[in-house]
Amino acid sequence: HIDDADLNDPLPDPASDGGNLAQAQAQAEGSAAAAAASAAAKPSIGGVTADQAVVDQLLGMGFAENACIKGAIHGNNNIEEASNWIFSHIDDADLNDPLPDPASDGGNLAQAQAQAEGSAAAAAASAAAKPSIGGVTADQAVVDQLLGMGFTENACIKGAIHGNNNIEEASNWIFSHIDDTDLNDPLPNQASDGGALARAKAAEAAAAEEAARAAAEQQAQREAEAAAAAA
Repeated sequence: HIDDADLNDPLPDPASDGGNLAQAQAQAEGSAAAAAASAAAKPSIGGVTADQAVVDQLLGMGFAENACIKGAIHGNNNIEEASNWIFSHIDDADLNDPLPDPASDGGNLAQAQAQAEGSAAAAAASAAAKPSIGGVTADQAVVDQLLGMGFTENACIKGAIHGNNNIEEASNWIFSHIDDTDLNDPLPNQASDGGALARAKAAEAAAAEEAARAAAEQQAQREAEAAAAAA
């Protein structure tokens, strides 16, 4: 090959080729991600999204964009069926209204569900943290009144509980136990009790399940309303 014009040219740099390959792969992955995000953002009915080419043809006929999108979806992206659907719904008051954004609805639903579950968990944790006797916890307003009489906080809590949060019964109970050596000792923390903790967890799970059920019902209602509006 002594006469080859490229005999003395350097060989391609493999590292450079690898870089180009990585760049091409990154571009392909980015395009795929963008396409997925674009598809997720498109409104749909029954899993069908509008073909932009069909929408463009319908726009060329003079219809509004939202009507074209609905027509394309209901016509299964067939231009003839799509235009027929629009003509048959031309007098609908909501024909030109936009379809709900599924990504937005999903985000709001997830947020509402998370908030509901968080509130339920916080309520359960708060209830679990309060000492109780026989399922009765002290009413803070009653405890405050008893504190105003000069009793210690733990005595007030016990008095409120044993007096069923009645200020007179609570104070009578404290007076009748004023010489008890453990009157001012704290009650066991409900959260440290295994049974109470289990009850708190069960309450939290039940609240979360109820929140999920309510969220699912709301989503089903939204989908039904969207389908009814588009029909």
